[in-house]
Amino acid sequence: MGIQELIQEAEKKPARGPEQMVAYGRIWLGYVKMADGSGVGNGDRKLILDAVNAQLKAVSLSVTPGFQPYEPIVRASGRARKYVALVADLTKGADGGVGEAKAILKWMTAEADITTLSQAAKEFVVITHFTEVGRGFTDAPSDIYRLLQEIAASTPATAKTKWTTLAATWVPATTYAQDVKADYDPNDT
Repeated sequence: MGIQELIQEAEKKPARGPEQMVAYGRIWLGYVKMADGSGVGNGDRKLILDAVNAQLKAVSLSVTPGFQPYEPIVRASGRARKYVALVADLTKGADGGVGEAKAILKWMTAEADITTLSQAAKEFVVITHFTEVGRGFTDAPSDIYRLLQEIAASTPATAKTKWTTLAATWVPATTYAQDVKADYDPNDT
């Protein structure tokens, strides 16, 4: 099966749902991230970006190549945000992010559409399900599911701490500067 057929299969999945985002991420991983030349100048990258962006347009998000052209990033209103900034938005309520975790879990189990999520949560789920899978972190969705279950069952203070810890120490959330360090220290931001 070629890239066109894989994209067509992904398009059959519920629009902007977790299965579709993971499918697009796996296509990116195979046809861009792992491709000869890392997808630079690769027409496959454009095919995937066009397909994903066609889905995300309805929720005012887009994906583009990032700092590394073989690693996609999510943009809202033309800007990409780090996990730390997303977590600040996700935890700004009095519940410390418990409600956001519950809402994201509903999206992850196909009980809610992405349109029901806050802007930060929309960005978060596309990052964790498309971008991170596309970067090679294929366990990211299941890792996040477990972390969000813990957060959803927490007190507000504990939830906020867990969200903040996720942004600082979860491997896919580390920054490029942290990635290239020989000895990564999660307390060194």
